[in-house]
Amino acid sequence: MEKFKVMKNNAIHLEVQLNNLPDIKDVSVINHLDLSIRDSVIAETWKPDAFKSILRLNELKRSFNIFKRNSIDIIKIIKFHNNPKNITNFTQIRNNYKAEEIISEIIKCLHNFLSSAFSLVDHSRRINKNIIKDGKVIPNYNEEIEKRFAKNKLHNFLKDLRNCYLHHGIIYTDSKIDLENTKTRIFISTKHILDYKKWSELSKEFINDNASIDLKECIENYYNQVFDFYNWYEIQYNEAYKIELQKAEMMYNQSKILWYNNILSKNINIGLSILKDDYSLELLENIFSGILYQDFWRELDKIPEDPKLRMDYILKILKDEKIGDEKMYQRIIQLFQKLIK
Repeated sequence: MEKFKVMKNNAIHLEVQLNNLPDIKDVSVINHLDLSIRDSVIAETWKPDAFKSILRLNELKRSFNIFKRNSIDIIKIIKFHNNPKNITNFTQIRNNYKAEEIISEIIKCLHNFLSSAFSLVDHSRRINKNIIKDGKVIPNYNEEIEKRFAKNKLHNFLKDLRNCYLHHGIIYTDSKIDLENTKTRIFISTKHILDYKKWSELSKEFINDNASIDLKECIENYYNQVFDFYNWYEIQYNEAYKIELQKAEMMYNQSKILWYNNILSKNINIGLSILKDDYSLELLENIFSGILYQDFWRELDKIPEDPKLRMDYILKILKDEKIGDEKMYQRIIQLFQKLIK
């Protein structure tokens, strides 16, 4: 169970119990050579042309993940709003401040969702221009954009909604309460957005087709459309840059081994020289900072504070990643031995 804090002027804190994650495809898109910030530094250091394809793809993945997180954030708070257990927030006068905080949070999350959605569009467009400069082609790219987005009423509505947010004012939402069935839903207030005069024809059609615009349905539908497009795009991109990606992967793996062996050797030497007396497990493990992935630290934190267990896990990861040699492993064991009882 997660807790979501809604804060107003740092004075009132409303803890929202979130029992379920949103019904959204929570899968990472564009998995090829998923570089961390650490690995991007390596790629920037060598900077051959082969790495451009990886760095470009990694930039797109980061942009998509920001969009994904903002999608999840707004779905979470809408689910809380729609939960029948929370209906008293909207039916009792004494709870008006809670309703106000929830609606304010939804408006904030909507702003973040729209901003990240169309930042992703801009990033994609710029990356495709660079692909063309490379003399590459993503087959049927323009046709897919036309089919999936250019003539898509929901896409055009959300794009214009973002511009409305920027140039016209805050988008307001309405709560609709069905007391008989104890249901609440959140809608975009059309009476406010219709004052905006720059709706495209497709956006107008979308508004006219929907007497009330259910915010949760809009976001989930659009997220899944974008997700499906970027899954398609990843396959096409990897095929277009197949040779470059294979070359970059080989160069990257060679560079990574040299880079990390050098860092690990230096860190072990420093550890042996300064960790002479009493030292903590945390201080010892800092030797591996900047070498191992964030996923490694996440998993390590799940292991009990037992030096032997943690040492075994660290050595296993180093060997799996082909970082270090037998001599380095023995020196690591030597450092851990002082803490193993």
